[in-house]
Amino acid sequence: LDVPHLRPKLVAKYAGPSYLVSGRVSTTNWATKLAYYRHCTDWLQTGTTVDFDLDHSIITARFAFRILSDTTVFRAAIDTNGIVSSLWERRLDDRIALSLSAFLNHAVDNYGVGIGLSFE
Repeated sequence: LDVPHLRPKLVAKYAGPSYLVSGRVSTTNWATKLAYYRHCTDWLQTGTTVDFDLDHSIITARFAFRILSDTTVFRAAIDTNGIVSSLWERRLDDRIALSLSAFLNHAVDNYGVGIGLSFE
């Protein structure tokens, strides 16, 4: 057991009929994450997260949405650091899924794309 690498956190989560609110606070540096997710319809979900890192004076907000269907999920997000990300995932079979992902970091002019095949 490596005690110096333990980072205990205080966590809380509350789920309502169409929303979820959660929070996490690190007990070592008091970094905090707050999140709110809402089920707008049967196929659309939206969410917002805010990260506070007081040691480094960084606050980041992220706005995201998720579109669901029977065999497909599409997720996209943008944050205040200028990072745009997306993921499209399609279930090909009960145990196989195909994923396409991309991100664009405007702040450092960087991007990435990916393709994946998942077996469960």
